[in-house]
Amino acid sequence: MTKELEEYVLEYMRAHRVLILATSGPSSDVWACPVYYAFVGTSMLFVSRPDSLHAVHIGVGATVAFGVTDTDQRPPASAHGIQGRGLARPATIREYPIFARYYARMFPKYGENLVSPRAFRASLSNARESRPYILFPTFIKLTDKRFSVDP
Repeated sequence: MTKELEEYVLEYMRAHRVLILATSGPSSDVWACPVYYAFVGTSMLFVSRPDSLHAVHIGVGATVAFGVTDTDQRPPASAHGIQGRGLARPATIREYPIFARYYARMFPKYGENLVSPRAFRASLSNARESRPYILFPTFIKLTDKRFSVDP
């Protein structure tokens, strides 16, 4: 990947807020769902309820697939977006301050609920509360006719 292309991909990931997360469970049941995310460094941070199907599939860590695209694309414009796969897992208590800072900056409405480590610890004991997760991409493919990219 050229430096120009790498910068474009990173900027694209930072500029968007919704990713489609695809997971699979032990009995080969698959699931795809949209989640809001914050892109930090090379990781994607998102919040989900631990009883949601995708969070159950992720468990303590799982390989997932994802896609990020502009939701307002209209044909016949050339489609563009990013597809990939990576490892998703719950954030640890040590990662929480970094997670809370970036996620609250991206989504101020939820920031108040996330910035308190006490609230985070309390959410760990309540399965109905949302919890932070981190996705570490291991493969990314760009779809954009402006760039010639091999998968």
